[in-house]
Amino acid sequence: MAGELLFRCAVCGIEKKETNGWLMSWVKDGVVCFAHFDGRIALESHVTCLCGEAHCHTVLSQALPQISKPEDLTEEIEMEREEK
Repeated sequence: MAGELLFRCAVCGIEKKETNGWLMSWVKDGVVCFAHFDGRIALESHVTCLCGEAHCHTVLSQALPQISKPEDLTEEIEMEREEK
């Protein structure tokens, strides 16, 4: 169908159909984020689509060397606490 968007799993390449269970991931400020699939958000260039929970584990394992260490986040956490 013309105009339909095609989403593929970033790990295995399977095409998203009308099934549930798809997720998205991205890294923001050194933190790996996961969320249930949303077609509008999935269009963002920094978001990867995943066909299931097992592939979330794969993405997390791949991202571990890139994410922030606790000491890198200490200042940000303290600032958030002060705002509350």
